[in-house]
Amino acid sequence: MCMRLGHAYLLVGDVQAATSEAKELARAGVCAGGGCNACKDCRKADSGIHPDIITVSKEDGKRELTVDIIRGLIGDAQILPNEGERKVYILPEAGAMNANAANAFLKLLEEPPSRVMFVLIAEREKELPQTIRSRCVIKHMANIAPAAVPDNELLTAVLRRDAIAVAAECVRLEKFKRDELLSYLTELYTGLVRKGQVGAAQRVGVYAPRLRSRMNIGSAQIAGELMVDLAELM
Repeated sequence: MCMRLGHAYLLVGDVQAATSEAKELARAGVCAGGGCNACKDCRKADSGIHPDIITVSKEDGKRELTVDIIRGLIGDAQILPNEGERKVYILPEAGAMNANAANAFLKLLEEPPSRVMFVLIAEREKELPQTIRSRCVIKHMANIAPAAVPDNELLTAVLRRDAIAVAAECVRLEKFKRDELLSYLTELYTGLVRKGQVGAAQRVGVYAPRLRSRMNIGSAQIAGELMVDLAELM
């Protein structure tokens, strides 16, 4: 699904949920279609290798996000994207900005360069000055309940690193109808994300968009490719 994007977001609340949302926003930000889930930029974003998605964090051993780090961000933001539609800067510790850093970042938000997006993460809104908060789209992130993890046989097999069970379940998926397989893959992806299996989730995440967008791909082909992909993780 394509997204209409702002130039700055503040994700407040549960860190795990905020981190997941930040990745979704970043993928949409670098994609010319606002998050098509099928293009080269989306695939690189999902794999964590897109050169225009940049994480800005504290220096090792430092308690604060310093003005020097923000100045480096400001300088880099003036350079056009390498490949994507935008550069996306994720600040997972935005609440750790000291006063000088916050003032420098505010000036950047007031006159943002073109083709740049910022995603800030903080546990509480008041960790950031009102002047910064007022220039961001604020999203409150709720905790992902463990009970919401779907019951999925392939998920269980992947978590157990059971290569034989993975292969057997993929063979079973070859006989699924397209809509059944799409639902199954969505459940599998959700379960992997919520169990913290990022690598496996990134591999699984490419199949549902392909199944939606290309009518000439059947369940047997998807299941076969999925079996090979997951086998590499066993």
